[in-house]
Amino acid sequence: MTGAGRSCVGRFGAVSSIDVGRMTAVGAILPSGLSPETKDGPKGGYERPRASSILRRKRSAPMQIHLVLTVIGRDRPGLVSAVSETIAAGGGNWLDARMASLSGQFAGMLLVAIAPEKADALVKSMRQLETEGLRLIIERSDEQTAVAGRSLRLELVGLDRPGIIRDISHVLAAQNVNIAELESERVSGSFSGEAMFKAKARLTLPDGLHVEELRRSLEALAHELMVDLALEDNSPLVHRG
Repeated sequence: MTGAGRSCVGRFGAVSSIDVGRMTAVGAILPSGLSPETKDGPKGGYERPRASSILRRKRSAPMQIHLVLTVIGRDRPGLVSAVSETIAAGGGNWLDARMASLSGQFAGMLLVAIAPEKADALVKSMRQLETEGLRLIIERSDEQTAVAGRSLRLELVGLDRPGIIRDISHVLAAQNVNIAELESERVSGSFSGEAMFKAKARLTLPDGLHVEELRRSLEALAHELMVDLALEDNSPLVHRG
């Protein structure tokens, strides 16, 4: 056959150059010595990348550090756009964020990964946002280790009153339980219209602390605070007494 109809014979039998192009487009492995760039088959010298070369590329991936930022300013359209544009222009990668509008102020925390040699320039660029009314705290972190331990989710709801988070966090700290994430809000009750306090938290338990031991401590506090409180792992709801 000639031109586009040329065929080659390899381990997979007769393969036309049209089929070679199709196989290459979908990532098929070509027979040894068959190259899509040539019509003469083995002359092209196609060679699959070796595992060692792949490993070398992975090992040579550029090291990155983390920047942890807190941002606060008067809430208005375009704040997130300004922050994200500055990070992208400086070569940073937006990894994680928690942001919300609170009583007319916009507050956020975010995690950015960036090459070490670009970090100082990015920090300088971020500081320029302070001229637009934003306040920033920027901390560099070379550590990427997380607190180890079993993870549980805590949910709480009850009539709003001062001191709920203080009392819950005191019990958790006394047993060396780490609060990895916490979010809370005050809402109106569905039927009564009374102010209700809701909270969700992700907890990390230390080695040696059993879930039941933590649950007993929280049950006693739930009774005292008159709140409903539950732990993840299909734990039963702890009713107020």
